[in-house]
Amino acid sequence: MWGKQTVNAEEMSQTLWKMCGRFTDEFCTKFAPKLQAEGLLRDPAEQAAFALEAVQLHIWLISYVFTDDGSVLDALHGTFAAWDAANCQARASQTIAQRFALYTKATRGDLEVQAKGLTPTRLKDAAIQCLLNKPDATTLDFMVAAEVGFHIWSTFPVLQKFRNQFKIRKT
Repeated sequence: MWGKQTVNAEEMSQTLWKMCGRFTDEFCTKFAPKLQAEGLLRDPAEQAAFALEAVQLHIWLISYVFTDDGSVLDALHGTFAAWDAANCQARASQTIAQRFALYTKATRGDLEVQAKGLTPTRLKDAAIQCLLNKPDATTLDFMVAAEVGFHIWSTFPVLQKFRNQFKIRKT
């Protein structure tokens, strides 16, 4: 069996940024048409805001898994900030720090609910509200909402499996 590959924080952050892009592209490709069919994301500004929110969601998912790797996250968040400043005309409804606090609180609530044997929905609902920039947007088609939740919760093990393949070299 092969050992873990050793990389530095910058190398890992660049790989994670690429993963974030792939996750976001797949997410937007899958869900934007479904949301448009429900009468949402009709104009380019809404579509751009949705895409930016999807990037933030996926950066948070990565950050949650890599929470113990501060130097990696610092580099990743720096890459996002530079990309955001250079490419985004749409503005997220909240800062990334506010978004992270919201998603983390929702996840903690979901973990408590899950421990009781119930289905977690708080993170999914928070993500949908942010993605659509609508505080009351929990009335989506049930199947679309369930698919968003499945996407979010199935991303965690993918990231954890990826994380377990590497050792981050301290610089």
